[in-house]
Amino acid sequence: DELQLQLKLFQLYHNKQELTEKCQIADKKRKEVAKLEKRKEISNDEIKVTKKELAHYNKELANDEQKIKELEAQINKHRPTYFKVKENSTHHQKKLDLAKKTLIAAEKAHAVHDDEIEKYENDLCEVERLKK
Repeated sequence: DELQLQLKLFQLYHNKQELTEKCQIADKKRKEVAKLEKRKEISNDEIKVTKKELAHYNKELANDEQKIKELEAQINKHRPTYFKVKENSTHHQKKLDLAKKTLIAAEKAHAVHDDEIEKYENDLCEVERLKK
C-alpha cells in the first residue's frame, strides 16, 4: 500500500510538473497569439486606411475621367466649326495677299502715270514757252 501511495504521489508530482510546464507553454502561446492578434489588428487598420485612400483616389480618377470625356465631347462638337473657321481664315488670308499684290501693282502703275503726267505737263509748259 505504501509503495502504491508513493507511486501515486510520484505520478501526481510529475503530472503536476508536466501540467505546470504545459500551462507555461500555453501561456507563452497565448501571449504569442495576443501579439499576433495585435499585429493583425494594426495591419487591418492600415488596410482600412489604405482602402479609404484608394476609394478616394478612384473617385478622383473617375471625376477626372468624366471631365476629360466632357472636354473631348466639347472639342469634338467644336471641331467642324474650327475647321470651317480655319478654312475661311485661310481663304481670307489668300484674298488679302492677292489684294496687297494688286494694290502694290496699282501703286506702281499710278506712280508711272504720275511720272508720265508730269513729263507731259513739262513738255506742255515747254511748248507754251516756245510759242511765246
